[in-house]
Amino acid sequence: MNRRILFILDAPPSATGAAAWRRYLMLARYFCGNRFDVTALFASDDTIGAKAMQWLIATAAQVATCPRDEIENAARHLDRSGHFDIACAMSPDLAFGLKGALRALRLIDLQAPIAEQSRDALSEHLSLARIVLTAEPAQSRFVQDLGLTAAETPTLIDGARKIRPRLRKSQLLAGIWVERDDISISATRAFFDEVVSRGGGGAPNFAIAGPGAREITPPPLPFPVTHLEDGVAETVFYRGLDLAVVPDTVGEAPRLDVVSALECGAAPLASSSALNGLRRRWRLPHFRTLGDMADFLFNRGGELRDGGLLTELRARADWTWSGLVTASARQRERLNREIRANLPS
Repeated sequence: MNRRILFILDAPPSATGAAAWRRYLMLARYFCGNRFDVTALFASDDTIGAKAMQWLIATAAQVATCPRDEIENAARHLDRSGHFDIACAMSPDLAFGLKGALRALRLIDLQAPIAEQSRDALSEHLSLARIVLTAEPAQSRFVQDLGLTAAETPTLIDGARKIRPRLRKSQLLAGIWVERDDISISATRAFFDEVVSRGGGGAPNFAIAGPGAREITPPPLPFPVTHLEDGVAETVFYRGLDLAVVPDTVGEAPRLDVVSALECGAAPLASSSALNGLRRRWRLPHFRTLGDMADFLFNRGGELRDGGLLTELRARADWTWSGLVTASARQRERLNREIRANLPS
C-alpha cells in the first residue's frame, strides 16, 4: 500500500506556470516516483476555474480546495479519511495548515531568499515543520540554527539534455516565454525597454510565446519580434530556440522554466536573480541587470550569428545540465535519507 502525502499550495494551476506552481509540480512528481499517493489542497479565496481545476486534478490522486482561513480545518478533514504520512506546505505562509495533519511528518518548502525583516515571523512558521526544503546554503544555515533539518532541493531532475541542430548562418533565434503573471509580464516589458534604450546592433531575431505573451507589445525594432500562436507548447517553443532569454526583476524561488529551456536544448541567458539555488553550477552567462543582458545580445550579436560564440554557449549549456543532474542525484539521496529517518518503517 502506498504512503500518502498532502500538499498545501496556493500557486495558480496552469499548463506551465510561474515558479511556485512549477515547484509544486516538481515535488509532486518526485513523491509520485517514490510511491506516494498525492493529495493537493489548493487554498484560495477566489473560485478556481474549470481549466485550472483540470490542471490541478492532473497532478494528484485527490484534490480539494478551500478558503485560506480554512486551511487547517480542511487539512484535518482530509486527514481523517486516512492519515497522511507526510504533509508539505508549499510556502511558510501556509505552514499553519500543517496542524491539521496530526500524525504526518511535516515539511515546509522555503525557496525564496530570506529578507532580514521577516526572520522572526519566518522562524515561527518554520517551527511547525521537521524538515525544511531549501534552495541555497544561506537558507540551510538559517534553518539549522533553528534546530530543524534542512534539505537543499533547488531542482530535482534527471535524464538527458536534448541536442539542438547546428545553426544555419543568419537564422539565430532568441525567445522569451511569458507566463500570465505580473512578475513575468513586467520583467519582459522591462527587458524590451532596455533593448530600446540601447538601439541598433546585431541582435538576434526574437519570438515571444506563452500564456502571457498577448500582454507584451514589443516596440518597433530593426529585427523581427514575432508572437507565436496561442497554444504552442513550452517544450516545442524551447526546441526551436537557440537562446532562451529569461529576464527577472524579483528573485524568488528557483526559476524552473530556466531548467526546462536548458533540458529542451536551448542555451538560457538569464538574470542572476532568476537562478536562486542554481548559480553555483551555472556555467552560462547570467546578468545582474536587464541592461547587461541587452548589451550582451546587441554587442555580441555578430559573434552569435557567426556561430563561434553560440557553439561555446551550447557547450556551456551541456556542462551546466550535467552539473545540475549530478547535484540533483545527491539532493534526491539526501531527501530520501531524511524522509526515511523520520517516517515509521
